[in-house]
Amino acid sequence: MILPCVYLDEEFPGVPAGGEAAAEGPAVRQALYGPQPIVVFCVIMSRMSSFSEKGLLGELEQLVLLAVMHQGDGAYAVSICQEIEARTGIALARGSVYVALHRLDRKGYVISRMADPTPERGGKAKRCFRLTATGSRALRSAEQTLARMRHVRTIRDTR
Repeated sequence: MILPCVYLDEEFPGVPAGGEAAAEGPAVRQALYGPQPIVVFCVIMSRMSSFSEKGLLGELEQLVLLAVMHQGDGAYAVSICQEIEARTGIALARGSVYVALHRLDRKGYVISRMADPTPERGGKAKRCFRLTATGSRALRSAEQTLARMRHVRTIRDTR
């Protein structure tokens, strides 16, 4: 079970503070949630893309940025998943694309806007993403870095 992780309780790391469990203390939280159920999830989510200070992009980030670039202003999570699968054969979970889009938005590589509701989706608006100039430069830089690494020596079979 994955619980929302807005902030963590220092007494019982990994369990969101507040609510009924907070009033009862650590013993009740442990009974309700088990031993530290989401510590790893929260830490991973908050520390994902730890290379961002160095300006490096992960593989998933590159795939998502490229899909956004191909789709233009109308890119949204479902269409991004479909674009990646059509071009690479890789079927990604929508959740992983949402997480990557959130990270890319925080880095300033994409910007989002809420599109008008459509009748096909039952009147729900979708969040559309667009590649920024910073995102385009990051993609170009990642491409150039990989090209320099490939140029030094060809990849060989290590057997």
